[in-house]
Amino acid sequence: FFRNGWAGSAGPFFKMMATQGGTATGMGKQKGDLYTTAITLFTHRHAMDMYERQVATVERLCRMYVNGFFVADLGNLCQLLDIMAGLVDAGREEFVEALCEMLHVCALPFVKEIASEEYRNFPALCDTLASLGRILLSTNRAVALAAGDALEKYAGAEDEAPATVSYHHQVLEHSKMTESLASALGDGSMQDKVMLLQLVRIVLELSRTRDLAVVLVESGCLLAVAQALACGFKSDVAAAAVEALWNVFELCPEAVAEVATEESVGVIKQLLDQLLSEGHRAQDKELRNELLVLVTYVANTKEAHPHLAASGLLEVMLTVASALESEVPPPNVKAFVLTSAAEDVEMKRVLVHIASLVATDPACMQTIAQHNNFIPALVLHLDQRLAAHPARSKYTRQQQRQLQVQCLAVLSSVVPHCPDLFRELDGLQVIVECLTEQSEESMRLGCLKLVLVSSKLPGYQDELGGRAVAMMLSLIKERGLHPFPVRQEAMSVLSRLCEENPSNQAVVGDLNGIQTLIDNLDWTVEESTRAEPMCVTTVDAVWNVVAGNPDNEDVFEQAGGLDALLCVLEECTPGMKLLVVSCLAQLMESDTLREAVLEWRSRATRRNVIAVLVTLWEEEEDRAGKERRMHIEVHNTDAQGENEMESEALVRYLTGQNLLTKLHALLTRIGFDYSDHLTAEQHKILIGIERYLETRDAMLWRAVHRELDAEGVRPVTPDARRLIEREGRQADLEDELNDAVYDVAEEQDERDKLDLDDFYSHLHAQEKAKRSTARLFNANAPASTRTKIIVDSHKAQVFPLLLNAEQDDDAPKPASQPSSQPSSQPPHARAGGIVRAIPGG
Repeated sequence: FFRNGWAGSAGPFFKMMATQGGTATGMGKQKGDLYTTAITLFTHRHAMDMYERQVATVERLCRMYVNGFFVADLGNLCQLLDIMAGLVDAGREEFVEALCEMLHVCALPFVKEIASEEYRNFPALCDTLASLGRILLSTNRAVALAAGDALEKYAGAEDEAPATVSYHHQVLEHSKMTESLASALGDGSMQDKVMLLQLVRIVLELSRTRDLAVVLVESGCLLAVAQALACGFKSDVAAAAVEALWNVFELCPEAVAEVATEESVGVIKQLLDQLLSEGHRAQDKELRNELLVLVTYVANTKEAHPHLAASGLLEVMLTVASALESEVPPPNVKAFVLTSAAEDVEMKRVLVHIASLVATDPACMQTIAQHNNFIPALVLHLDQRLAAHPARSKYTRQQQRQLQVQCLAVLSSVVPHCPDLFRELDGLQVIVECLTEQSEESMRLGCLKLVLVSSKLPGYQDELGGRAVAMMLSLIKERGLHPFPVRQEAMSVLSRLCEENPSNQAVVGDLNGIQTLIDNLDWTVEESTRAEPMCVTTVDAVWNVVAGNPDNEDVFEQAGGLDALLCVLEECTPGMKLLVVSCLAQLMESDTLREAVLEWRSRATRRNVIAVLVTLWEEEEDRAGKERRMHIEVHNTDAQGENEMESEALVRYLTGQNLLTKLHALLTRIGFDYSDHLTAEQHKILIGIERYLETRDAMLWRAVHRELDAEGVRPVTPDARRLIEREGRQADLEDELNDAVYDVAEEQDERDKLDLDDFYSHLHAQEKAKRSTARLFNANAPASTRTKIIVDSHKAQVFPLLLNAEQDDDAPKPASQPSSQPSSQPPHARAGGIVRAIPGG
């Protein structure tokens, strides 16, 4: 019966058992055969119900690989994991312990027999991790925890190396196990805190590299992690979730917008309230500050600003930040958060900084302005009269300085939105006094930035007045006492104070400030290496201080300021030329400066201003051409030209940061008649510049016409006639331009022809003089052969001066024999000087 019955239906299975020892528990002496035996036990139809033998085989397999499974066996291991996980989910409890034991072995590093084995088995590794990820969804808690521990260990380290330099993160990324992880996390509100902690720890290990952080964002894990903060600060889940979110926000800033939802911000507020009311331990304060770092990332995202105001989180932070400075301490703020410990001072600085980040949002700014204590608390830390206030004396000198710098930065962001409140607090006077008393660079920079912001507000220019102008000039002049950033910021403040303010401009002139500006108009090698050169700020100051003020313009011209500004135009970078040309165009409104600029000559090339500006026009056109060619090479399409722009875009392009438009305006003020020292090509360019505005006006009309045709709009008859007339005028203008260019070319040709004729006439005169001199020389040549040889040998070395260059070619030829009669030529006209120098000649 055994042979004929079972042997016929289950022959292969029992043959395999017989060849390997006869029993299922003693299968195989080779490790690879044990995997085959185990898989056959689970998959063969006659052995699928042999649960005890299956469990015993798996346990034996785990004992055999107690130090870790081999990489080469991962394909079989993955199959076994899937089979056993399916049985556990089906309710077979006897497999739970065996599966957990197998997962514990999976938590160990996989064993490599050769160094490159992991790289060769990349697909098998991915499949194994994907299988572990699916087991996270197991209905059995112990199995899911064991799978989570294995994934955490694999993601954490490789040969004691951090995951950031590990090969494992590539395997994790391609395994797609984060999809299973996201499903296991759900919405982050699971009641099993141990399982939630295990899942969050996996997210924490995956968040250490940018690639995996992006995968976490795409799979939707982060929203669940943010919701896990609701577990409270006493749970380890909150600490792990905060660290994981911090890693992802730092590596993948675009993830903040997806996480900073209304619900997430509400959870953050709930956790912060708990920490502020109960978190008195050092580790609680550390977690609180880390949570505020997350709020800083959220505050940097504009989409989250309304949530911060609506949830009340911003109100809580403002109250805590100003609690110590308020006359009546808020009842909901505990004393243990208001100490001078490093953690509490850091918290206060972060809270103040967050307020500056959200000041641009109307809802947040309304919350800040309506808060009773926040802005007065900021001013309090800067008021020199309140140096002994308890809120300031509580901190060390270094902590006070850090808080003051932070307060200045926040006020620079807040004051433009609540100038009246700042004026009521006498804030401007406090800042000026602080600038006078403080000598530290960081404090002076903070004060100057706040004054710069305030000077742009209505009425603040006059309030600052001449005292502030004198202070700025003093800071700029004293180069040895003040560092470069302070002097540059002072120059910016001076520029804003004098913008359209004649009284402040007059103060600059009275204090010899024009010379100070000219001294800083020097383009040096050091300037070219700075990100923001001093020359840029100085040119802006010249524009606001000198332009439009006749007295300052006269002083500027007499002190050599115009020469310095034009030299900067020649030497500065292309990006700065736009500012310099714009400033010069404004200065040319003065007739005095216009006459002076026409007399200017370049120090290096001796060119006049017209030639310099025409050269600058050529360079700008070349640069635009290079950019267009580069665009074609990169995008394989041509960039949109002026002829193809729509009317609105063309107006913005021409009236915005367009150097050609600025050059046309400047040359229009100077005049196009001073072109005597230009070449023909430069003269042609100048003719095109002169008609630049007319050609661009015609271009704008054509753009409008194209848009009307595209929209199917037919202009009324008067407008249609205007369009036709304008196009006709443009054709005439183009003909005039071509004729003018042609005339310039003809004039140049005529000048070239005259120069060539003069050149040839000079050559002919020289040749005639040579022939005349040669005839005179031969006429006085000696008859002696010996003497003639000597004379001929010196002809190439010593040639007489040109004599009688205009002698007629028909003069009588000299006789072959020397005449006995004395020569009628004067001694100085004879060529016999050489002959007389020869003895016996």
